[in-house]
Amino acid sequence: MSTRRVTRRGTAAVSSVIKKATEAADTSLNDSNITGSRKRGSRMPKTTKVKNPKVKDEEETSINFQSETEPPATKLPRSFYDQDTISLSKALLGKVLCRKLPQTGDIVKGTIVETEAYPGVGDAASKSCKGVPTKGSMAMFMDPGTAYVYFTYGMYHCFNISAKDNGGACLLRAVELLEDYEIMQTLRKPPRKKTETPEAEKKEVKRLKPHELTNGPSKLCLAFHINRDLCDKIDMTSSDELWVETSSNDIYNLRQFEISESRRVGIDSTPPEARNKLYRFFVKDNASVSKAKFTDEQKTRNTKKSKH
Repeated sequence: MSTRRVTRRGTAAVSSVIKKATEAADTSLNDSNITGSRKRGSRMPKTTKVKNPKVKDEEETSINFQSETEPPATKLPRSFYDQDTISLSKALLGKVLCRKLPQTGDIVKGTIVETEAYPGVGDAASKSCKGVPTKGSMAMFMDPGTAYVYFTYGMYHCFNISAKDNGGACLLRAVELLEDYEIMQTLRKPPRKKTETPEAEKKEVKRLKPHELTNGPSKLCLAFHINRDLCDKIDMTSSDELWVETSSNDIYNLRQFEISESRRVGIDSTPPEARNKLYRFFVKDNASVSKAKFTDEQKTRNTKKSKH
């Protein structure tokens, strides 16, 4: 009896061990196949994904590729301006005009999209055509890269940059703002007339669209607070108040745009040989370019793609 009892107990113990081993094997098998086929209605276990550090770095580099590879903006040196007026007028397109406003110390910027060339001696439309420097035109005869600002129509200013030619300068006619600068809305408000009543002065002035702030030579001067007293004769290659720098926009920096040219604006009283020269240059189809008043015939005849 005692021997039989021991045998039964041993058999029961072995069976228990075999059963537990079988259950463990089944559990292991189910776990190994859980990502493969699974029973309908069963839930996948929650898993925590571990990102590969190398992949993460590659993704971040790809996202920030443009900003990381953009060349830093640099102030244009004297050598850039040391070229003939026509070449400089074209080369300035796509460069960035910068101005540190004396009112706030803020720096405002805009891409130059329209210029006019006034080669100086021999060009009847140039204020320096006679080759004799005057008090008003002295800056046109100074080193290339000098700001020349003159007063016109008794209330507006126009801004030019001297070139290599004797008395040559490039007129900046329009820029494309890099931002919608709020202060320019104030700077562009028309001056109060002497006959204007206080009630009329309080009347709300229409808010200008960004491209309307600087789409003309005098508009540009108002928006950038450029005038003769503050800016004439500034050396733009060293000034921290007014300068031109390279663009970080690939379209402009890599010169991936078309330049159109036409007659200059507002010189109808000059002789035909000067009046009909195609010395106005602008970025084709840019919204910030000034609205020159030409007839359709003149537009067709005088506007063409420029090689650059």
